[in-house]
Amino acid sequence: MQVQTVGAIMSPNVVKFAAERPLAEAVTVMGERAISCVLIVDGERPVGVVSERDVLRRVVATTVESLLRALPGPPNGRGARSEETNTDSDVRL
Repeated sequence: MQVQTVGAIMSPNVVKFAAERPLAEAVTVMGERAISCVLIVDGERPVGVVSERDVLRRVVATTVESLLRALPGPPNGRGARSEETNTDSDVRL
């Protein structure tokens, strides 16, 4: 079996973004061009990559944080159950 190189399967048309550009622009371009990542540059020097997974993780984390902040606090201030109902097998936060 012949060993493939990364060069043999790479995408030669790399999309570059300066780190200062808005994330929304990169996401839009990724969608329009059906690509899963963009190269982040400082001038012409590569400094990182932003992928679909990076964007998804950020969106999910931000959404979860927003939802948790919007939830009302429990009446006893400790959690959904009072201390008296906890047993040794219960998880305490």
